Amino acid sequence: MPTEDEFVANAITFLKEIGAETADVHADTDLFAAEVLDSLGTLAFLDFLEEQRGEEIEIATLRIEALSTLRKAHGFVFARSVSAAGDGPGTRTAVPHHP
Repeated sequence: MPTEDEFVANAITFLKEIGAETADVHADTDLFAAEVLDSLGTLAFLDFLEEQRGEEIEIATLRIEALSTLRKAHGFVFARSVSAAGDGPGTRTAVPHHP
């Protein structure tokens, strides 16, 4: 699991690759309010997050504010693996997993 700093760096690199303006992006930048992500960029970002998470994100139950900053996105993507490892008391998965 990448650290938060590694995730943020990787995410910023990804955002640059899809043509997003990232000059002022940091871990707590609201990606939607700052207009870093438009609708197509959001879909591409979701695909990036699925790759990071290693499983599909169920869009029907997704609360988009869970992805509004790179810090929140890191928590969302890795909450399940942290919880499964027992490293984070009370850590919850933002999107329920249905086997």
